[in-house]
Amino acid sequence: MVLVEEDYRFDGPQGEVGLEALFDGRSQLIVYHFMYHMDRGEGCDGCSCLVDNIGHQSHLHARDTNLVLVSRAPLADLEAFRQRMGWTLPWYSSYGSRFNYDYHATTDEKVAPVNYNYRDKDELERLELTYHIQGEQPGVSVFLRDGGRIYHTYSCYGRGLEMLMSSFHFLDHELQDTLNSWTEACRSKDVARIMSHYVEEVVSYDAVGPLRFQGRPAYQAHWQACMEMCSGPGMFEPHEPTFTAAGDLGVTHYLLHCGGTNDKGEMESCWMRVTQCLRRQAGRWLIFHEHFSAPCDMQSGKALFDLQP
Repeated sequence: MVLVEEDYRFDGPQGEVGLEALFDGRSQLIVYHFMYHMDRGEGCDGCSCLVDNIGHQSHLHARDTNLVLVSRAPLADLEAFRQRMGWTLPWYSSYGSRFNYDYHATTDEKVAPVNYNYRDKDELERLELTYHIQGEQPGVSVFLRDGGRIYHTYSCYGRGLEMLMSSFHFLDHELQDTLNSWTEACRSKDVARIMSHYVEEVVSYDAVGPLRFQGRPAYQAHWQACMEMCSGPGMFEPHEPTFTAAGDLGVTHYLLHCGGTNDKGEMESCWMRVTQCLRRQAGRWLIFHEHFSAPCDMQSGKALFDLQP
């Protein structure tokens, strides 16, 4: 918790105000650093999507918390864009103040040392994140008001902002449904149903067969051959899958306990590593890249199918 000693000034609907006015009488303030592109006369697409996800503030107000947008752009431009988008959230201009620079929502080494998402300029360049070195950046900062004093308590940037995107959480659940449907098809050995989860131009790196399968016909033939290897019941159990979704792209990865019944009626199984990349087409999540693998022993060159999580 860091005491705020700078007298930051903002332009708002009531004219010029200080940071305390943004609390609107409450004890906690959440500031979303909204990227506004003055050169284009419009807000950032990602920031706009995030604000569309913010609901009514009554529940925040019940917890003595206020949420506002702040951008380094003239208030008249922000108001015009707010009306265009149909938003009712309070929006303040920090144009002309150091607020954005001090809280790393604008980066310009001529004004302040570059630091975004807790990385300095050298680290950003090493990671090839050079778009964070100059210009407007998204973020969220939280402040606490205690009597006449204001403290900065928290800031978050980059992918951490996805926690505010309720639609992303819904998309994660849709990805889970897709994995469940695909898994059920695999268990039932229904190759046609399995293939309905892939795009036509799917690319797969499987642990069995050639280095790469390209296109659904080639991959379907491979699935059919795999299913015919074991005539009895099969096992297909994803273990603790992790999902990430952003827009029309999604990724899931997990360990897969899979196997089948041999000619003696015995279940033979192993653990595999699986990564699946999906994209939304016509309202459905479809797999466009898939990777099955197993670790290998470097000395013997043999796959280590006996490993367990």
